[in-house]
Amino acid sequence: MDNAITLLMKRLIKDDYLDCLAGTITFSAHGCKLEERGGVYGIAVELADDEKKDFFEKHNRNSSLSFNEWKPIDGNIYPLYWGKDSNLGFRLYDHTKSRKSTATLQLNSRKYLNSRKVIYGAILCKNIAKNEKLLRDNYPDILKNKKLKKRRGLRMKSPPLPFIKVYKFRRNLMIR
Repeated sequence: MDNAITLLMKRLIKDDYLDCLAGTITFSAHGCKLEERGGVYGIAVELADDEKKDFFEKHNRNSSLSFNEWKPIDGNIYPLYWGKDSNLGFRLYDHTKSRKSTATLQLNSRKYLNSRKVIYGAILCKNIAKNEKLLRDNYPDILKNKKLKKRRGLRMKSPPLPFIKVYKFRRNLMIR
């Protein structure tokens, strides 16, 4: 759905144009709101026929999925993960990082993917939860989010400042 803004952008940007996001902003007594701007995304890996079973057995985190149910999206491209994002693009980007604040795929730490062709795709759509489920039901994925655990007890406490010891010492003397 184009509007005057996206039409102008397409005309000026030409070959750099990939896709657009357009809509209206609605106002109410509670503030303003953008129309649905979320979408669904997927991450997939290309595997040779003789690699598929070994890859599945080593990296499948979907306990309800059998090897025979994991089917290609196209040719030898197999789904790793389907997701949804209310601000399409932010969540997909987060999956390439290791974050302590939110669960992500942490693709940067999955070294077994370094030498493989890994692709992603995303579309804007309504009903993002329903569409994410639709993708997973038809083409089950094998990866799950994980959250980095905050390490406890590894931080070294700084030693107390000398004036604090002196203050406590003098206070003890004063009490006696």
